[in-house]
Amino acid sequence: MTRPNNPPEYRTVRLGYPETLNKKCPICGSLVKFVYSNNGKIVHRLDEDVHQIVNLYQCTNPDCNLYNAKFNPIPRFDYSGRHFGRDVFNFIAEEFLKFKQKSNQIYLRLNDKTMVDISLDTVARICDDILLLKANQIDQNTREILTKYDAVVMAMDGQDPGKSKFALWLFTDIISGRLLAVRHFKSLNYIKLHDTIEEIKNALNITIIGFLSDKQGLIVKCMDTFYPEFPHQYCQFHFLNNHWKHLAAIDSGLYMNIKSVIQKLYIHIANSSSTVKFEGIGKKSVREVYSAIDNDLQKILRKSGKKFETLRGIWVYTTLQEYIQKGVEIYAELNPEYRYSKILKKTLDALTSILNDTEQQFLDISEGFQYFLRIKKVLSSEQSFKAEKMQSLDDIYKDIWIKVKNSGSYPELEDLKAILVKKNRPYKEILGEWVRLWLSYFPGLFKYYEFPIQTRSNVEQERAFGWEKQQLFARAAKKNVSHLVVTRGPYYLRLFYSTPEEATSSPLPYYQNEIIRQMRGELNNIISVSTEGWLNKPLTLEGFDLSQRSYYLIGE
Repeated sequence: MTRPNNPPEYRTVRLGYPETLNKKCPICGSLVKFVYSNNGKIVHRLDEDVHQIVNLYQCTNPDCNLYNAKFNPIPRFDYSGRHFGRDVFNFIAEEFLKFKQKSNQIYLRLNDKTMVDISLDTVARICDDILLLKANQIDQNTREILTKYDAVVMAMDGQDPGKSKFALWLFTDIISGRLLAVRHFKSLNYIKLHDTIEEIKNALNITIIGFLSDKQGLIVKCMDTFYPEFPHQYCQFHFLNNHWKHLAAIDSGLYMNIKSVIQKLYIHIANSSSTVKFEGIGKKSVREVYSAIDNDLQKILRKSGKKFETLRGIWVYTTLQEYIQKGVEIYAELNPEYRYSKILKKTLDALTSILNDTEQQFLDISEGFQYFLRIKKVLSSEQSFKAEKMQSLDDIYKDIWIKVKNSGSYPELEDLKAILVKKNRPYKEILGEWVRLWLSYFPGLFKYYEFPIQTRSNVEQERAFGWEKQQLFARAAKKNVSHLVVTRGPYYLRLFYSTPEEATSSPLPYYQNEIIRQMRGELNNIISVSTEGWLNKPLTLEGFDLSQRSYYLIGE
């Protein structure tokens, strides 16, 4: 839009040639000549709006690339030809990257603290630009960092975003700790995975010397088929987790058995408005008289377990056992004919009965928990040699196998098979599953000894996916997060695998029109595919035809 050179409502600033260049071409060093001024534009800054006019110049050297160009390398108030100032961009970048603010929060702060008149949609668009630029900057830094390393150990893991057409796969280097690539897949097999690994390898010009992953079938088949000479470490966290989830499931069953009895106790469900006569204190509600005991029992039930460290069911069992013993001692000193004593006795009897009924369940889980802790201790030991660890674990699993075989659940090792996680699963079947896991994971459980860095788990990738989702939960409602994981997730994952300085610094110095246009196009393409059919999706109404075909032969 053509504007008068000095609109009265704005301060006009004319940008001439940078004094540091002394009217010299930045490419060839020849003199430049003034050609004309552009039409000017209004730039919205934090403290004021400015009418910016830029003087354009031309190189006088016919052999220079800038001979026919109209240019001025001086820094401008705006960024990327937009109508908002660089200071506005940096303000939004700091709020978005450093303080983790949402678009609507940044919008409110801009309108409250500055003179900028900006829409929420524009703030959201600038936030996306910042995310794209920051991802590109981190990728460039990663390429430079990788040149300093002789080799890469590639870790890989997939994420199911939920209600989406895509799965997100993450590829990282455990030696440098950098993200190599993020890829979308509608479907994936071992051949496509191999092609992707080769494409990443060639694009980054890296030498792969090993792999780290969980024990997904397609990954194992890809490694066995295309990379049999490379060490492939199976994630020890997933190995332990596959043990834990079975143990935690039957422990949850123990907890629920105890909880169901506690929640049905007379002192807990008695009508609070009904009263009965208690000797010495008159008429009171049962709930009121025994509220302190009921509160204690509810506190016990509120205990939560901690993965790989505590099991809620066995903790509740042992704590309740001690609590009952204290109650029995108190009851022994009471008059058994009093109403208070009779109700207390029934309460203690009910609690004692459920502990007796679940005693074997408790003993099994406790034994399994001790096995688990022994396995975990061997795997996490930093002192033992590979052979010592393998022998120690083999001894543990031999003991477990003897118990399984003696129970008659599985007569031979060949009879072992994978089982689903269930609360009522027999304990010996779970021990059999542990032995099967040991035999299955054994070939790749200690390959990390062949790596330059002894990383044995890709749990860092699990953390990355978790962190990424938390950032996106802050941007949208839960039902929309799967869409954001697919479209913005790859860029947030780059932030996770960067230094704090990289993640929070302004990306404006790295702004290039060509790069941001290309990245916006890539983002828009994935958004288009992800949102396909969201709106105006045609309804398929075939009820009449289908109903008629069900009962009549058409065309006869």
